[in-house]
Amino acid sequence: MKKIVLLAIVLILLALAPLGVQNIINEEVNKQTLLLKDKGINVEVLTQEGYLETNREFSLTIKNEKKFKNFLKESLIEKYPSYEKLIKSLFNEESKELDEFIKGIVFKGNINNSNINYNSDINVNIYLDKFSDEIMNKLRENKEKNQGILSFLHRKALAFDVVLSNKAKFKKLTLKDIDEQSIDKSSNGRVKVLSYFIENKSTDDLLKAHINLDKFLVEASNRINDYLLEISSFNHDITYLNEYINSSDLKLEHLIFTAKKSNLDLSDLSLKTKGEVENALYKSQLNIKTNEILIGSKYKKATLDNLALDIEVGDMNYENVKALNSAYLDVELISLDTTLTKDERAQKMSYVIDNFIKSINDVLNSGATLNAKLDVNNFKNNMFLFKKLDLDVNLILNKNKLSFQTLDKKDILANVDGNVVLLLPKDDFINFMKKINPSVAMLVNAYSKTQNSDVLFDVKIDKGMITVNDKKLN
Repeated sequence: MKKIVLLAIVLILLALAPLGVQNIINEEVNKQTLLLKDKGINVEVLTQEGYLETNREFSLTIKNEKKFKNFLKESLIEKYPSYEKLIKSLFNEESKELDEFIKGIVFKGNINNSNINYNSDINVNIYLDKFSDEIMNKLRENKEKNQGILSFLHRKALAFDVVLSNKAKFKKLTLKDIDEQSIDKSSNGRVKVLSYFIENKSTDDLLKAHINLDKFLVEASNRINDYLLEISSFNHDITYLNEYINSSDLKLEHLIFTAKKSNLDLSDLSLKTKGEVENALYKSQLNIKTNEILIGSKYKKATLDNLALDIEVGDMNYENVKALNSAYLDVELISLDTTLTKDERAQKMSYVIDNFIKSINDVLNSGATLNAKLDVNNFKNNMFLFKKLDLDVNLILNKNKLSFQTLDKKDILANVDGNVVLLLPKDDFINFMKKINPSVAMLVNAYSKTQNSDVLFDVKIDKGMITVNDKKLN
């Protein structure tokens, strides 16, 4: 009898469990709805059905464009506090056209969750349903001209799948594939976005994300010009603490850019960046590798088989670097401020320029190091060919009293130590000498040094004295 009672209790609990989970999710939905309302976004659950699994249809409308803009502004400032003034200027309250476009935009979709497993993810599908009634009426007034936009909305072409944790924490966003082609009397174009998603891998104190994009294409042509931007197999890993302490690892299989008969074509791009602080000193690194680069037009072209570039700038005073960035943003802010008169702009600009120059001096005076390495294979343009080119740079800017206002090359050299080494094939060097100014070629050749089948330039800088292959440079 006891076993039967226990079994009955278990069955009752199992039967009631979905209701409990459903109520918890409902509470979370209601909580997020109230939070979004404060941000100018109205969320309405249109239908709710299901027992073991609940599906809610909803609509999301930007009701208060000013609150929504303020929400975006505050979110960006939280992530990028150093750019607060610039961000505020971008969200100018007088941006009437942007306000009219934002207000009344409606998204629709559904929220799906399991009521059996409370810890399971919440899946959200959301798509752009329409713009404001005023904008929609204008579009419908000329259906033929706006058929592309109306069809785009009708087919729910702009849609996202979002995965949230049971606590509504963002985990992954996937954009529905877009392949749109528009043709009118004067031009035709195409937009393609395939397999785009963002995965959130953040911790409590560090933003981390992975971005994937299989294909991005924007193509437009008319009677005069063709334009094309095509990206294939883009992968990007990001870690971010602030504007200075962060890292990035980007891989790109192929990029083509064409505009007005000029083009860029590159393959297998790898780009890594890293910024870090140690003992109050800032260091920034950049690493680039790529294959098969073509730059140019019908008449002037440059190609190379592969390129590797490593740059590290270090030993910079971290506080001075931050102050310089802030001073530069002040200059940009005044440049973008359309409310100022000519005299007001000149007066304010005079002050911020003085502060900007002072910040440059502070960074210069605290010193820095530069280490760079460049390897190029089979570089060719209309005039020159270098089968291989190796460049190594190791320089130290010592602590100094340099002034940006009176800076000249002698002042810089007096405070720089280090060396620069260039190595290139002898045959390429000889051909290069034949194509440049004879007097310059004679001077360059006098300092060159043959090393096996290569030509070497070993430049040393020591307290203002420069030597090339142990020969003093006048």
